[in-house]
Amino acid sequence: MDDIIHSDLLNEDYFSTKEQKVEIQKQLDQLISFGKMAAAYRGDDKFELYGPILKSKIKSSDFQRLDYKSYLIKMQSYKTQWTDEGWTYLVDGITEFHQFALEHLENETAAKREYYFLDAGLIGNNKLFEVNWYDYFFTVISTLENSDKVLIWNFGSD
Repeated sequence: MDDIIHSDLLNEDYFSTKEQKVEIQKQLDQLISFGKMAAAYRGDDKFELYGPILKSKIKSSDFQRLDYKSYLIKMQSYKTQWTDEGWTYLVDGITEFHQFALEHLENETAAKREYYFLDAGLIGNNKLFEVNWYDYFFTVISTLENSDKVLIWNFGSD
């Protein structure tokens, strides 16, 4: 898992449009230059975000290891919780994203794969960017023994 975290597989260039990237970088530069975050990031050559998470602070212990059945139960538990709280717009979004992932898994030996689940809402605040604009952000990394094919899904709403 550490190899995946420190590789380019967690590169988030596809998350935002070019205009959004420029705006996000301007906001980050402004926050750092005004000293709000300067002490925390002084000396960092590269300041990168993975969703709302400071990429340099992601550790393998932030991921929960799941089998396929547990992964499906976890995803359903979020939908149930959000439905109970009246957040149907979140349920609709994640249902669509998750259906796409399940369709992709049909050809990927889903039941034999391991799933590593990261919920940005459950990791320490010291690992999050202070301006958190996501309603939720999950990353699911799936591996298969004796295979070099790694699947990565990012689920998020902002």
